[in-house]
Amino acid sequence: MDYIPIHDVVQGLKPHERSMKDVNKAVKELCNKGLLELHKKGVSLNREGKAIEEVERILRERNGL
Repeated sequence: MDYIPIHDVVQGLKPHERSMKDVNKAVKELCNKGLLELHKKGVSLNREGKAIEEVERILRERNGL
């Protein structure tokens, strides 16, 4: 299973959005919703159910698509 270290998540954010406190809060929220899976060394998409489609929808919505 592929995962990304949580501290690397901030690399895709704008400089003013790079807060580990906010990233950790968002990761926890997405894990609670079943969209992400938390691992000892990072996070990955939950490949069960409709998590991938939901994450894609959130990204399209966020980017105005």
